[in-house]
Amino acid sequence: MENSDKTSLGQEVAVAILTGGLSRRFGSPKALASLEGRRIIDWMVAAASRLSDEVFLVTGDQPSPPGIACPAYPDRRPGCGPLGGIDSALAHSPRPWVAVMPCDMPLLDGAVYHALAGYRRAGRPVLARSHSGLEPLVSLWPCSLARPVEQALASGDFALYAWTRRWRAVVVDLPAEIPDYRPEWFTNINYREDLQALMDRLSRVSGE
Repeated sequence: MENSDKTSLGQEVAVAILTGGLSRRFGSPKALASLEGRRIIDWMVAAASRLSDEVFLVTGDQPSPPGIACPAYPDRRPGCGPLGGIDSALAHSPRPWVAVMPCDMPLLDGAVYHALAGYRRAGRPVLARSHSGLEPLVSLWPCSLARPVEQALASGDFALYAWTRRWRAVVVDLPAEIPDYRPEWFTNINYREDLQALMDRLSRVSGE
């Protein structure tokens, strides 16, 4: 099952894939787990490359996945959680906006980011809301927030949800926004059971 959208977000947007999680619940680096003959990270890079010709990884304090051609950067402030990954994404983005993408949602569709892009406002992040709730790591960030994010980390407050409220994040209700919205886009892989369930689902779809 491939991402259905193959159009770019335009020349203002780069894509940063956050791969720095420790994968404790999965038991090994989940970005390297195989799904239909490809690693999950390869699924994510393919999806990101359809959205921008500027794609890079933010690896936290973990090694960069082998065999990935795009640039990779560690967290500038390790140990700060997802906000630390966003800090590095903003610092290294070669474009004025950066689309943040998690490393564990292999079915994430480009239509999601196109919907978010329609709500860009100067100085405000744009966050996805799925059928399950807020998805702060599926988001668009203006690089003008690089300094405020850096200051947030320096203050020792790493609470991403709280900071997005302070920065007046725009939240996009995707089930209402996208006519052909599909819940499986937001299937994320936390446990090995999640991966097996997704493999079983894709096998059933391919057999229909």
